Amino acid sequence: MFLNDDYFQLNTILQSLINGLSNGVLYAFLALALVFIYKTSAQLNFAQGEMAMVGAFIVFQVMLWTGMPLWAAVPIAMAVMFLIGAASWRYMLRPVVKRGGHAPMIVLLGVFLLLNAGSAVIWGTSQRQGLSPLPNGLNDKIQLLGGVPDVHINFSALGGMAILLVTFGALELWLRKTRMGLGYRAITSNPDSAESLGIDRNRYLTIGWGISAAIGVLVGMLFSQQSGLLHSNLMLNGLLFGFAAAALGGFDSLFGAIIGGLIIGLLEATIPNAIEWIGPSLNVAVALMVIFLVLVFRPSGLFGSTKVVRP
Repeated sequence: MFLNDDYFQLNTILQSLINGLSNGVLYAFLALALVFIYKTSAQLNFAQGEMAMVGAFIVFQVMLWTGMPLWAAVPIAMAVMFLIGAASWRYMLRPVVKRGGHAPMIVLLGVFLLLNAGSAVIWGTSQRQGLSPLPNGLNDKIQLLGGVPDVHINFSALGGMAILLVTFGALELWLRKTRMGLGYRAITSNPDSAESLGIDRNRYLTIGWGISAAIGVLVGMLFSQQSGLLHSNLMLNGLLFGFAAAALGGFDSLFGAIIGGLIIGLLEATIPNAIEWIGPSLNVAVALMVIFLVLVFRPSGLFGSTKVVRP
């Protein structure tokens, strides 16, 4: 059979859509960090997923050393990741960006491998119990419809959406309403003119990369709770879905990152379950197909700016 008949039941479809939106929040959060970096530095951060994973491990380590509650450890982890993100730009990317070509991409892939291997060396390759920043008990849910299966939404999904929207609102206001946000837009659109106006490009980009890495702490914790695990390969698949969400929404649109993430989550939850020959084990193929179709038919994404090339 081409279609999975068991899937096409009202409760099953509704719960699948809710699960898709819950996963979509995670992909949107990761895409938000990717888009923020692209808007402020015009670079695709291939190491963003590993920064999120390391941030989650730092939360775990601070809790282990100090015994403090999770949310008390989060600001410390975000400060550490801010320094790591800022150092990544200042000491690894900055020296090669002006050389152009593929040098920045190669360096970022190197940062990806460094963080992945470094986390395995420091924390080992065994799987630990995932972090729980939000309520995730058996009864921490709102039942929407009875039956088999019942239709419900978890408090963790609602909490993740709230954190995502607060982060999005803060970034959007900062980029649109502050002097530094205006400076970022100037740097992205015309770096040479921005520097001639006295904008310290290196300072701005150092801060931007630090902020993106700090946001990764929240992303890593939510992914860890969703999977129930914490390990060095936590974000490998998530990064692919995050890139698919950013590509679909548009790499220069924060709002597009959220919409793209939610759409990717819905597609991942419905298509593999509805079509028998795909199955849940091939859900990554959905992200790859979205990236391919966007690059072919709408490279700027749904909400991205279309570049005008003058002849």
